[in-house]
Amino acid sequence: MKKLTLLSVTAGLLLLLNGCGGGGCDGDDCNGNGGGSPHSVINDGVIVPVVGNDKRRFICIDKMKIDDKEYAASCNKLITVDGKPNSHQVIYGQLKDFQDMPIYHPDGRAYICNQEKDVVGNGVNFSSVIKQNDKLYFISEFDCAIGAIYIADVEKLSTGELIVKRDTMKFISQKDEFGGYRHQNGSVTPWESYLGSEGYAPDARIIEEKEYSLQRGEEPVFDPYYEETALFWGGDLSKSNPYFYGWANEIIVDANEVPHFRKHYSMGRFSHHTQIVMPDRRTVYLSDNEEKGAIFMFVADKKDDLSVGTLYAPKEKITKEGNLTAVEFDWINLGHISNRTMKLNISEKLKFSDILEITPPNSDLECPFDFKPVIGSSAIECVRDKLKVNKSVLSRLETVRYAQMQGADLNFIRPRGLTYDGDRNRIYIAAEGYVSPVFHSNPCGFVFAGNLTGSKIDTSGEVINSNFILNKIYPILEGKKEEYPVTSEYAGNECSVNYIADPESLSYLQGKNILTIAEGGNKHINQMVWNYDLNENKLTRIMSHPINAHPVAINWRRDLKGYDYLIYGVQHPLMNDEEATEEEKHSYIGYWGPIKVIP
Repeated sequence: MKKLTLLSVTAGLLLLLNGCGGGGCDGDDCNGNGGGSPHSVINDGVIVPVVGNDKRRFICIDKMKIDDKEYAASCNKLITVDGKPNSHQVIYGQLKDFQDMPIYHPDGRAYICNQEKDVVGNGVNFSSVIKQNDKLYFISEFDCAIGAIYIADVEKLSTGELIVKRDTMKFISQKDEFGGYRHQNGSVTPWESYLGSEGYAPDARIIEEKEYSLQRGEEPVFDPYYEETALFWGGDLSKSNPYFYGWANEIIVDANEVPHFRKHYSMGRFSHHTQIVMPDRRTVYLSDNEEKGAIFMFVADKKDDLSVGTLYAPKEKITKEGNLTAVEFDWINLGHISNRTMKLNISEKLKFSDILEITPPNSDLECPFDFKPVIGSSAIECVRDKLKVNKSVLSRLETVRYAQMQGADLNFIRPRGLTYDGDRNRIYIAAEGYVSPVFHSNPCGFVFAGNLTGSKIDTSGEVINSNFILNKIYPILEGKKEEYPVTSEYAGNECSVNYIADPESLSYLQGKNILTIAEGGNKHINQMVWNYDLNENKLTRIMSHPINAHPVAINWRRDLKGYDYLIYGVQHPLMNDEEATEEEKHSYIGYWGPIKVIP
């Protein structure tokens, strides 16, 4: 027997994260360029709702300060998930099956991905406007067990106003890629394609054990989202497979204006939240939204083609230079493979037991010889490769387990939002925390900066073929725990209303030093969207969402035919509010703007 040696496994169950002032950065390193907690909120942000009517409405800033100049604009709805068909009987947000036929509830209502009692999912998620064929297209993904994606033409008026041409709305088929699943956040690539994601990949081990439990007459563990995929397969769950889901995806509109959906199996399977492509048009960073999550790196063989490449997992260590405590990244090569090869393997409908053998550790947390300790569906698992598939195939099917078997560290706590800052050549990461004894914990969350380098070898000694390799990360911004007394107008907020809480989505306004941050979770009664001025080290509250609403789809779009826009989404506002009308509860996508291209 060999003793469990994963310090990060045991420590990760006990230690939570970090930040400035607690081992992160301090002094001169906590400025706008090096990072640090902001000292104040500038005065021209939107209010913190304290009365009922304000808490129930969406509030948007009407003037945004950028480069010491004020730009006046407003928030405008692009489209609402209202269940109304267009002239072609297409309903925005309706789910479809493996034959692209609309799905209906037993009572005949269209099954629309909007958070309701009889819908398994949350509603509209990442959405954006892309430029192709000298036209603008609106693309929108939905977070339900059966993931829907829609596309429509966008008209830009002479004033810069955007209008989704609803009668052009079309469903984007995913049937050739086993259907969609729980679409999350995304980005727009440098070649103007839409890069999306499937989150919360179903655990193949749990799915298989459920089948055995039923055979033995035991109480099984159910995954309600995976169970719901039966609707996609005409009610037959046996046609589904957990390895069908949990992948990054891309939508490319061709010269004939036809959208093509593809899953990038080459980029690994886990709880994808955000993927961002670097300026080299080959290097991609991907966030794994789990309690023990990670940032993965993918390097494609060719520019503008993410179908073939090498996936890397992080090996991390704490470093200290002067006042800056950081996490230094080395990278473990998980193998090279193509979408095509992966799809052939996935089509075989493999089970977990086909590729990995698993056994529990003993009472001393020891694994048998030749088994590796990992965090899996239970606290600690001992796993061994059954040598039934190529290691690169295994690394994509069971990315998180395989990465740990190779020594990777999964120290982030729910890393989600990612964005690239071309002014400083670094990325930003939104997360609940980072597991390390040298950093302090903060339940209100963090934003990290990650420096990139153009010269690095992987842990096997091979050169990484990229000039945008994540080298070090450090916290630059954090929330602040606050216990408001019951007599306070802010009672019920668990984090200070003047700081971020549960940062989830990020978008950087290139050339303008503005990092836009959307919250998630429930630490603020009304979830906020903020602008963080990296030069002045100040936050501005730019949007306040209605109670129970979730900010989604935050992404800056520059120079869409001469105008800049901030796309945003309001997911399930006033959910569970019995006094709200159905119309008030509709999710929608909008934009702040228009403003002439900011020079």
